[in-house]
Amino acid sequence: MITTSANPKASTTTTACGGTLHNPSEYPSATYKGECIHFCNDACLEAFLQAPDAFMAGEIEHPLEDVVANDR
Repeated sequence: MITTSANPKASTTTTACGGTLHNPSEYPSATYKGECIHFCNDACLEAFLQAPDAFMAGEIEHPLEDVVANDR
């Protein structure tokens, strides 16, 4: 599930892997079943693109990359 704040300046979004983004427009995203899904890094997005259903079901281990959501 994606959650966003009503105030765009204080907007936060939950990523597909459970992280929290404070400026979601600065992160990769994709559309999944009609919803915009945000990812904490490009490696996470690439894993999703390889197998979207398995990724969203939690069947794929979260990939690591040098830049993660907490670093931005």
